[in-house]
Amino acid sequence: AAEAADTGAVRRRIAAEVAAPLAGLIRNTIEGRPIRDGVAVAIVGRPNVGKSSLMNRLLGKERSIVTEVPGTTRDVVEDRFYLEGLEFYLQDTAGLHPSPDMVERIGMAKTLESSGLSDLVLLVIEAHRPIGAEDLRIYEQVGSKPLILILNKIDLWQGPGDGTDLPAGWRTHPCVRLSALTGSGIDELRSELVRTACDDLPATDALIPNLRQKSLMERALAAATAADADLERNAGPELVAVNLTLAADCIAEILGTRAGDDILEAIFSRFCIGK
Repeated sequence: AAEAADTGAVRRRIAAEVAAPLAGLIRNTIEGRPIRDGVAVAIVGRPNVGKSSLMNRLLGKERSIVTEVPGTTRDVVEDRFYLEGLEFYLQDTAGLHPSPDMVERIGMAKTLESSGLSDLVLLVIEAHRPIGAEDLRIYEQVGSKPLILILNKIDLWQGPGDGTDLPAGWRTHPCVRLSALTGSGIDELRSELVRTACDDLPATDALIPNLRQKSLMERALAAATAADADLERNAGPELVAVNLTLAADCIAEILGTRAGDDILEAIFSRFCIGK
């Protein structure tokens, strides 16, 4: 009975003090990637809806070429800016529409690739025009991503109300009405970018491991889990020690130290595993 109690105590400590913290840190690596690497934001929409103007307005500089000619942007234009401590990685993409132009089609393929890999999509439509078939097709391609609807060119809206009537399925997304030309509504977009990007992030004071650390943590967690399984089936202490040593070594590598024999000696002296 005493042996079972000692083994149970060790298993509980492995679960609470090793496995659970490691699992939480591994989750932080995935969920906290935008904090560590930046939030990838793809700006998509039909040609000439103001994507490049919007990028320039957010960056506060002329990064993308802006003309009245549809299809000016034929490749993905990229730049970074910061909001409230978060880095945003902006991608101005080629306008999506049917085109016989080979170069444009290549640019549009890159647009879809960029939007697929992005953390967040800004879908730009024109506030003063009804939503058309091309807008609907684009939404079908990107609507499954975290998305903010941008109703641009509100400076051209002449009617009553506040602009474009959105399809019912679109109303689940945040929507910002703005003018990339005048800057009206840009502050609201900046706030929405931060709010949307932070929805699923861990607490800002959480430790966010890098990929090397994550790999070591996964190995440590696997070893600790194996040690727990050894204890459950009453394996000899030397088998438990192998996995505990591996877990300790992985953690020591992360910390830049080396696990010594004193760690295992302390474990076995306190819990009498297998005795």
